[in-house]
Amino acid sequence: MSIKEKQGFGLYFLFAFGLAWLLQVYASLLLIRDGNATAYQALLAVSMFCPLAATLLVKKVFLHQPTGIGWKVQGKRRYWLAAWFGPAVFTVLAAVLYFAVFPSRLDLSGSWLVTAYGGEMDAATLRSQLGVSSASYILETGLVAITLAPAINMFFALGEEAGWRGYMMPRLKERFGLLNGRMLGGVIWGVWHWPIMLLTGYEYGTHYLGAPVLGLVVWCVVCFALNTLLDWLYEKTGCIWVPAAAHGAFNAIASIAQVLMVLVVVLAAVLVGVLLFGGKGNAEKPDDPAVVEPDPAPTTPLTLDQTTLNLNQAETATLTVTGAEDVLWTSSDTNVATVDDTGLVTAGIPGTATITVTTADGSQSAACTVNVATPLPEPPKEELGLRSIYQNKGETISEFSAKVGSTVQMRVDGTEQTITWTIEDTKIATVDANGLVTAVAKGKTILKATVGDQSVSCFVIVN
Repeated sequence: MSIKEKQGFGLYFLFAFGLAWLLQVYASLLLIRDGNATAYQALLAVSMFCPLAATLLVKKVFLHQPTGIGWKVQGKRRYWLAAWFGPAVFTVLAAVLYFAVFPSRLDLSGSWLVTAYGGEMDAATLRSQLGVSSASYILETGLVAITLAPAINMFFALGEEAGWRGYMMPRLKERFGLLNGRMLGGVIWGVWHWPIMLLTGYEYGTHYLGAPVLGLVVWCVVCFALNTLLDWLYEKTGCIWVPAAAHGAFNAIASIAQVLMVLVVVLAAVLVGVLLFGGKGNAEKPDDPAVVEPDPAPTTPLTLDQTTLNLNQAETATLTVTGAEDVLWTSSDTNVATVDDTGLVTAGIPGTATITVTTADGSQSAACTVNVATPLPEPPKEELGLRSIYQNKGETISEFSAKVGSTVQMRVDGTEQTITWTIEDTKIATVDANGLVTAVAKGKTILKATVGDQSVSCFVIVN
């Protein structure tokens, strides 16, 4: 990353964490002080969009680059299905395994439901008021979690996914490698939740063994596992909507209280699978030509053949990029210089602009500084006069005569610039670069002297 991109990365964390933590603290105070659960949930929902807002601030405002997140809906169907239904499938399998090992933990009395609803009444009374049994509650909630809930939750999860997976993870993996980048990204994501965990007992409550430190640590492990899965889905599809759907599905399935006891087991199983198979999917043969797959990540650094261009107004130059084919071109000031999709730069008004080329996924970029010069004032037009050396200076002739075989030295008055000499018919007379005319054969032709955009001429008569 360039120095400015590193500054932008720091600005991203400052905004994503600073604003979100303020919202989390304020929401927690409303819940603790006023018991306002509605405002609490609303502010937490708003805080989920802070990573997206931070990404837009850095990419569009600070760096003047396209987001490169992957807004286009694409990817193979199997990854969409895995994102939508995978959390529920893994949860069921993990629950079966967990309760097979610990059958005494299986609780269908509804005591866990009492806790979920504030613990102010016994299980029987609560089930009666809700009009459901424990089993039917789990079934109904589970059906919602795999149908409607992921679609709704996806739009809220998109705020986090655009920041964590779309912007943060590609840069962490570039800097620290695949595994270390995913581990660090998971820890960062987990720490982002710490204020509401400390203040309101988010996810784990406040009364458990090792509270609150153990809960903070375990949550970072959970986020590492989730981050690995969601990042894998994003790598496979190049579409930010896919990990957003999976994120929304996990949020939906987590509403079932019993699932919270086995979620760590689920995520551990997911983590093992992703770590074993996550790096091999890009070599798979496409099985659905109707779905567009993203281009593979560039194997060489993104570079431009020039880092500086000095142009005059209206001049053009073409920049050549290496390291990727699917790129986006932008100009920091289109009044000074514009660039098209092929890298053709056109100079505008005098000034300086930066042309930036970015890969489609936003992981790499390169830049070229374009300097458009202020045009020099045109020199005043000179009054030219054509004469021979036999005439006085300032006397302009319209024709002269010469005999076959003779020579005449011509001069141009009124200029010190280089003169271009031409003669219309070289069979009658010739002229060299210094204005020496040689008569060749009888006849009449025209001698012309050109200085810049001006010219003077006369007839040459050979007899």
